[in-house]
Amino acid sequence: MAGAISFVRLPDHSITTARKCMDAGFYGVIVPNICTKKDLRDIALNLSWPPTGTRGVGFCMANKYGIHFDEYKEFSQTPFLVPMIESEQGVENILEILSLRSDAVLIGPYDLSASLGIVGQFDHPRYISAINHISSQCSASSIPFGLHQVSPDPKSLDRLIESGCLFIPYSIDTVFFASSISNPFSV
Repeated sequence: MAGAISFVRLPDHSITTARKCMDAGFYGVIVPNICTKKDLRDIALNLSWPPTGTRGVGFCMANKYGIHFDEYKEFSQTPFLVPMIESEQGVENILEILSLRSDAVLIGPYDLSASLGIVGQFDHPRYISAINHISSQCSASSIPFGLHQVSPDPKSLDRLIESGCLFIPYSIDTVFFASSISNPFSV
Protein backbone atom coordinates (compact mmCIF):
# COMPACT_ATOMS: atom_id res chain seq x y z
CA MET A 1 0.00 0.00 0.00
CA ALA A 2 1.63 3.25 -1.11
CA GLY A 3 2.26 5.74 1.66
CA ALA A 4 1.49 3.28 4.45
CA ILE A 5 3.98 2.73 7.22
CA SER A 6 4.58 -0.70 8.67
CA PHE A 7 4.86 -1.69 12.30
CA VAL A 8 5.56 -5.02 13.86
CA ARG A 9 4.54 -6.19 17.31
CA LEU A 10 7.53 -8.04 18.60
CA PRO A 11 6.73 -11.44 20.12
CA ASP A 12 9.10 -10.82 23.04
CA HIS A 13 12.15 -8.80 24.10
CA SER A 14 14.59 -10.79 21.93
CA ILE A 15 17.45 -8.64 20.69
CA THR A 16 17.84 -10.82 17.60
CA THR A 17 14.17 -10.53 16.68
CA ALA A 18 14.15 -6.75 17.18
CA ARG A 19 17.21 -6.29 14.99
CA LYS A 20 15.88 -8.58 12.26
CA CYS A 21 12.58 -6.69 12.17
CA MET A 22 14.35 -3.37 11.72
CA ASP A 23 16.66 -4.82 9.05
CA ALA A 24 13.57 -6.13 7.23
CA GLY A 25 12.34 -2.55 6.84
CA PHE A 26 9.68 -2.03 9.47
CA TYR A 27 9.11 1.63 10.32
CA GLY A 28 8.79 0.85 14.00
CA VAL A 29 8.04 -1.69 16.66
CA ILE A 30 5.44 -2.30 19.31
CA VAL A 31 7.19 -3.95 22.25
CA PRO A 32 5.09 -6.16 24.55
CA ASN A 33 5.09 -6.14 28.32
CA ILE A 34 7.42 -3.30 29.17
CA CYS A 35 7.59 -3.31 32.97
CA THR A 36 10.64 -1.15 33.68
CA LYS A 37 12.78 1.57 32.20
CA LYS A 38 15.53 -1.04 31.68
CA ASP A 39 13.18 -3.20 29.56
CA LEU A 40 12.56 -0.28 27.22
CA ARG A 41 16.17 0.92 27.18
CA ASP A 42 17.48 -2.54 26.23
CA ILE A 43 15.11 -2.83 23.27
CA ALA A 44 15.60 0.78 22.16
CA LEU A 45 19.38 0.35 22.02
CA ASN A 46 19.00 -2.65 19.75
CA LEU A 47 16.68 -0.90 17.30
CA SER A 48 19.03 1.98 16.44
CA TRP A 49 22.35 2.15 14.66
CA PRO A 50 25.29 3.79 16.47
CA PRO A 51 25.82 6.33 17.85
CA THR A 52 22.28 6.16 19.33
CA GLY A 53 22.14 2.38 19.62
CA THR A 54 24.04 -0.86 19.20
CA ARG A 55 22.32 -2.46 16.21
CA GLY A 56 24.71 -3.62 13.51
CA VAL A 57 25.20 -1.33 10.50
CA GLY A 58 25.07 -2.70 6.99
CA PHE A 59 23.20 -3.10 3.76
CA CYS A 60 19.80 -4.63 4.36
CA MET A 61 16.26 -4.60 3.03
CA ALA A 62 15.49 -1.49 5.15
CA ASN A 63 17.96 0.63 3.15
CA LYS A 64 17.31 -1.18 -0.15
CA TYR A 65 20.64 -3.00 0.20
CA GLY A 66 22.61 0.24 0.22
CA ILE A 67 20.68 2.22 -2.40
CA HIS A 68 19.18 4.41 0.36
CA PHE A 69 21.96 3.93 2.88
CA ASP A 70 22.45 7.63 3.71
CA GLU A 71 18.74 8.31 4.15
CA TYR A 72 18.33 5.23 6.29
CA LYS A 73 21.36 6.15 8.39
CA GLU A 74 19.45 9.19 9.66
CA PHE A 75 16.17 7.31 10.18
CA SER A 76 17.95 4.50 12.04
CA GLN A 77 18.68 6.84 14.93
CA THR A 78 15.03 7.12 15.98
CA PRO A 79 12.76 4.35 14.69
CA PHE A 80 9.15 4.55 15.86
CA LEU A 81 8.97 2.92 19.30
CA VAL A 82 5.81 1.91 21.14
CA PRO A 83 6.11 0.20 24.53
CA MET A 84 3.10 -1.83 25.63
CA ILE A 85 2.03 -1.57 29.24
CA GLU A 86 0.47 -4.90 30.13
CA SER A 87 1.22 -5.42 33.81
CA GLU A 88 0.70 -3.89 37.22
CA GLN A 89 4.47 -3.37 37.41
CA GLY A 90 4.37 -1.41 34.15
CA VAL A 91 1.59 0.79 35.53
CA GLU A 92 3.58 1.41 38.71
CA ASN A 93 6.69 2.31 36.68
CA ILE A 94 4.99 4.38 33.98
CA LEU A 95 6.74 7.64 34.93
CA GLU A 96 10.13 5.95 34.82
CA ILE A 97 9.28 4.30 31.48
CA LEU A 98 8.10 7.61 30.03
CA SER A 99 11.43 9.23 30.91
CA LEU A 100 12.86 7.43 27.87
CA ARG A 101 11.96 8.29 24.29
CA SER A 102 8.72 6.70 23.12
CA ASP A 103 6.54 7.72 20.21
CA ALA A 104 3.37 6.33 21.78
CA VAL A 105 2.33 3.99 24.59
CA LEU A 106 -0.05 1.13 24.00
CA ILE A 107 -2.10 -0.63 26.66
CA GLY A 108 -2.65 -4.37 26.31
CA PRO A 109 -6.07 -4.72 27.97
CA TYR A 110 -6.27 -8.47 28.48
CA ASP A 111 -2.79 -8.94 29.93
CA LEU A 112 -3.16 -5.81 32.07
CA SER A 113 -6.47 -7.02 33.50
CA ALA A 114 -4.92 -10.45 34.16
CA SER A 115 -1.97 -8.87 35.96
CA LEU A 116 -4.43 -6.96 38.15
CA GLY A 117 -6.20 -10.23 39.01
CA ILE A 118 -9.40 -9.27 37.15
CA VAL A 119 -9.08 -11.02 33.78
CA GLY A 120 -11.30 -9.41 31.16
CA GLN A 121 -13.15 -7.20 33.67
CA PHE A 122 -12.71 -3.93 31.80
CA ASP A 123 -15.29 -2.12 33.90
CA HIS A 124 -13.57 -3.03 37.19
CA PRO A 125 -12.41 0.02 39.24
CA ARG A 126 -8.81 -1.30 39.46
CA TYR A 127 -8.61 -1.62 35.69
CA ILE A 128 -10.18 1.78 35.08
CA SER A 129 -7.83 3.35 37.62
CA ALA A 130 -4.79 1.79 35.89
CA ILE A 131 -5.95 3.04 32.47
CA ASN A 132 -6.57 6.53 33.85
CA HIS A 133 -3.14 6.59 35.51
CA ILE A 134 -1.37 5.59 32.29
CA SER A 135 -3.34 8.02 30.13
CA SER A 136 -2.82 10.96 32.51
CA GLN A 137 0.93 10.33 32.75
CA CYS A 138 1.19 10.01 28.97
CA SER A 139 -0.78 13.24 28.51
CA ALA A 140 1.44 15.05 31.02
CA SER A 141 4.50 13.81 29.09
CA SER A 142 2.95 14.73 25.69
CA ILE A 143 3.15 11.10 24.54
CA PRO A 144 0.17 9.68 22.66
CA PHE A 145 -1.41 6.67 24.33
CA GLY A 146 -3.69 4.05 23.03
CA LEU A 147 -5.42 0.82 23.81
CA HIS A 148 -5.86 -2.30 21.72
CA GLN A 149 -9.59 -2.40 20.93
CA VAL A 150 -9.99 -6.14 20.46
CA SER A 151 -13.72 -6.36 19.73
CA PRO A 152 -14.73 -4.80 16.40
CA ASP A 153 -17.28 -2.53 18.03
CA PRO A 154 -17.57 0.96 16.51
CA LYS A 155 -19.22 2.39 19.65
CA SER A 156 -16.33 1.21 21.84
CA LEU A 157 -13.92 2.67 19.30
CA ASP A 158 -15.73 6.02 19.45
CA ARG A 159 -15.49 5.98 23.27
CA LEU A 160 -11.73 5.33 23.07
CA ILE A 161 -11.25 8.21 20.69
CA GLU A 162 -13.38 10.49 22.89
CA SER A 163 -11.26 9.49 25.91
CA GLY A 164 -8.13 10.77 24.17
CA CYS A 165 -6.67 7.57 22.72
CA LEU A 166 -4.61 8.40 19.65
CA PHE A 167 -2.94 5.05 18.88
CA ILE A 168 -5.58 2.34 18.54
CA PRO A 169 -4.98 -1.07 17.02
CA TYR A 170 -8.48 -2.14 16.02
CA SER A 171 -9.40 -5.78 16.53
CA ILE A 172 -7.65 -8.89 15.23
CA ASP A 173 -8.18 -10.68 11.94
CA THR A 174 -9.58 -13.81 13.61
CA VAL A 175 -12.02 -11.73 15.68
CA PHE A 176 -13.22 -9.97 12.52
CA PHE A 177 -13.72 -13.33 10.81
CA ALA A 178 -15.56 -14.84 13.77
CA SER A 179 -17.74 -11.76 14.08
CA SER A 180 -18.60 -11.86 10.37
CA ILE A 181 -19.51 -15.54 10.53
CA SER A 182 -21.75 -15.19 13.57
CA ASN A 183 -23.38 -12.01 12.27
CA PRO A 184 -22.44 -11.33 8.61
CA PHE A 185 -24.09 -7.89 8.66
CA SER A 186 -22.32 -6.55 11.77
CA VAL A 187 -18.97 -5.63 10.21
